[in-house]
Amino acid sequence: MNKSYLIIIAFFIFLIQFCNPHTDYETKVFETYLMDQFTETIPNNNHTYLIVSEFHCSGCLQKIFTDIYGKVRLEYFDSLTILTYDSTLIPEHIRKHAKVLLDKDVAYEYIGLSIANVTVVRTKNCSIKSIEVINLDDITSFKIQ
Repeated sequence: MNKSYLIIIAFFIFLIQFCNPHTDYETKVFETYLMDQFTETIPNNNHTYLIVSEFHCSGCLQKIFTDIYGKVRLEYFDSLTILTYDSTLIPEHIRKHAKVLLDKDVAYEYIGLSIANVTVVRTKNCSIKSIEVINLDDITSFKIQ
């Protein structure tokens, strides 16, 4: 194999490995938070965390949870964890199916992740894969997995 091909392949491997916008730092910070607050770790399988911001639009929050419950199949709620400072913000029918972690000190607001309204943190292989704020315009395309 030609030396230039090896260099090109090595370059693309480098890009794949190091161009992930969600760094190991974010994963470590989030994992440390989960361990310190709840003795939890990021699971190996696909998992979705919904983080409810302390400063949120109440109507937006209600619409988000109504839309999520209406379009997500119940078996997917096993791979959903909701982080909130007030469990009464989460509708009862969702609390029955999803795991809810209560952080009365709202420590997740101070760990360095960009959190607003309702933020989605998607993980896989014990690592953060994406972080996104739910936009009401995009809620129709929301998926847990």
